[in-house]
Amino acid sequence: MTLESLRGAADALGCDLVYALVPRTSLGEAVRVRAMEVARVEAAALADTMALEGQQVEARRTEDWVRERAMQLRGSPQLWDGV
Repeated sequence: MTLESLRGAADALGCDLVYALVPRTSLGEAVRVRAMEVARVEAAALADTMALEGQQVEARRTEDWVRERAMQLRGSPQLWDGV
């Protein structure tokens, strides 16, 4: 079925055809996932720098940092920049 035929069917029924994107998850979940993603990218960059200086950080401490950073990122415009 084409969009044109959908428009015709909608018109015949006295309706408007509306396009919509419907999220698969809640907004809160999307923000949480994005914050964790950004925090993990930041943590990886920091880990690379620390490794070059011979100062590796324990995985447990890194995950703690990622969770804390993700909380800081929620509600921040920085959340949607790049990465």
